[in-house]
Amino acid sequence: MGGNALMLKLPSAALDVVVLVNRHDLSAIGLAERILAVCIPSLESPAHTDRPLKLGAFGSQVRDRVIQLFAHEGKQLAAIDGVDMEVSADGEGVLRPTGIYGHLNWKIVPTGDGESPSAIRLVDLDGTDELVPLEASGVSTPKSMAGKYRNETLDIDLTISSDTGGLRLHSAGRYGFADYELTLLGEGVCRARSRGAMPWSGILSFANSYQTLRFTTARTAGLEFRRLS
Repeated sequence: MGGNALMLKLPSAALDVVVLVNRHDLSAIGLAERILAVCIPSLESPAHTDRPLKLGAFGSQVRDRVIQLFAHEGKQLAAIDGVDMEVSADGEGVLRPTGIYGHLNWKIVPTGDGESPSAIRLVDLDGTDELVPLEASGVSTPKSMAGKYRNETLDIDLTISSDTGGLRLHSAGRYGFADYELTLLGEGVCRARSRGAMPWSGILSFANSYQTLRFTTARTAGLEFRRLS
């Protein structure tokens, strides 16, 4: 687990770059960009605008998808299904992935020019998805979510608990386990951040008076778990 690689050809510069990484904490794309910067000093840096950073959490009305816009160290980030990626705004305010996610042909189009958009649109290979702000009033309490949930098909158990450090999620299956920290984004919606070395994160969406939840990540979409009595 954790290897990644990149092969890049630039005919106009007579340059080929091959990067092989046998670890999880370095990106072949990021290393290739540093190599290009050294080998081709004339490359221009990406243009940045002075537009305000966008903030807020938004949910799709047709699928299990949540996008959180937030700032970190003065940079604009977007978490799509729990995966953090740096994005930058073009001259029209459209946000596009940069850095190690710069190969994704995605666009996040905010509605409005302020810091808190009234809605956003995600344009990707699947088409266009409209997302609206998550309901913040009456946000779930840890007590309502705490408990044990199970997916019988995959033989996986999820345990949600609360301690002095906040909400925790522990998943356990036949092939291993993982631990997450949970952050409330809205009514019945939580962000799950991995507490381990691998950056596995996702979104929990509760339904049926907290009797069921769906776990969505970059690799799973709406994986359903049912509360155990």
